[in-house]
Amino acid sequence: MYRKAILVEPKKPLEFVEEPIPETPDDGVVLELLYSGVCHSDVHIQADCMDFGGGVYASLFAINKDLFIGRNLGHEIYGRIMSMGPNASKNFKVGDEVVAYPWAGCRSCEFCKIDRSNFCSDNQFGLKDLGLGRKGGFATHMALPECEKYLIKRGNIDPKVAPLLSCSALTAFSGLRQIKESLDTRARAGLTQNILLIGAGGLGQWAVAYSKHLYPECNLTVADISTEKLEQLSERGVDNTVLFSKTSTIAEKAQQFPHKMDGIIDFVGSSQTASLAAKLLSRGGTMVVIGLIGGQIEASLLGLIDGTQTIKGVRTGSFELMKEMIRLTEEKNIRGPEIFTYKFDQVNEALDAIRNGTMMGRAVLDIKA
Repeated sequence: MYRKAILVEPKKPLEFVEEPIPETPDDGVVLELLYSGVCHSDVHIQADCMDFGGGVYASLFAINKDLFIGRNLGHEIYGRIMSMGPNASKNFKVGDEVVAYPWAGCRSCEFCKIDRSNFCSDNQFGLKDLGLGRKGGFATHMALPECEKYLIKRGNIDPKVAPLLSCSALTAFSGLRQIKESLDTRARAGLTQNILLIGAGGLGQWAVAYSKHLYPECNLTVADISTEKLEQLSERGVDNTVLFSKTSTIAEKAQQFPHKMDGIIDFVGSSQTASLAAKLLSRGGTMVVIGLIGGQIEASLLGLIDGTQTIKGVRTGSFELMKEMIRLTEEKNIRGPEIFTYKFDQVNEALDAIRNGTMMGRAVLDIKA
């Protein structure tokens, strides 16, 4: 038997149930899970309210209640191969410790066929992904087909860090890649390159770590409403920090910056933060929205055109990009956010800490504890 923590209804604590250990897929594996990350996306799904702006909200349970009731969340997954099917990839063996790539997609659309399953055209709200519409990592075991397309060996990375690589680290890394063209253009012109990260939580901390290797010559600024989080990042080599007031307007926040920004990543993703980012964007600059608070953006269309600016949304990254990121993480011994470890039975406490804004880094469940 294995244990899993499941959704029973929106806005309610997860409950633990037991089921028989799943059968091993012919072309896949069964994992004995060791650590699972707890992400803000898990909180959004549990809350069951997605704000699309303009008064438009969506309920995942209303879209497909049967899919989510009884579902175990958790898309940051790390475990040990317990068994393998007869047609599973020979690149893996029983006992290998692996990170799961959760952004599975449908495996048949045009995007999935070119290794961009995070773009999957048949995957509204992530209903095809591990830990969202499919069984996830808040469990002691899980079965995965097509292990060649889902699994990456951990290598020398800390086991507690490993599950975070598939979502928080990958998303931050992907966001940084999206601003590269704007920064390169300014570098060729002999101009200073300025990066702004809005949000100093777990993803912001990953972005700080990777930016020092991807863009070592850039001036890096981080903005947040938490003094404590900003102090943490000041110790990690951030050039500038900006403390926001919770009650200040967009215009008042904009006045806290002495110049425009060339690459902006919004890890909050609210109407106010995205609108602020658009206001601060330099000529030729790129802003990337990653956070899932929701709402809508206020931006001048003529200003966007005249400034040759780019606004992008990023939903994680490709399987190949994740492999590249893991190699860099190993080679440079990149230090990510502070990790707070919870026992598996404390999954609801971890979710509450994220929901209440008291999580200072990333939460990881020790499944075996």
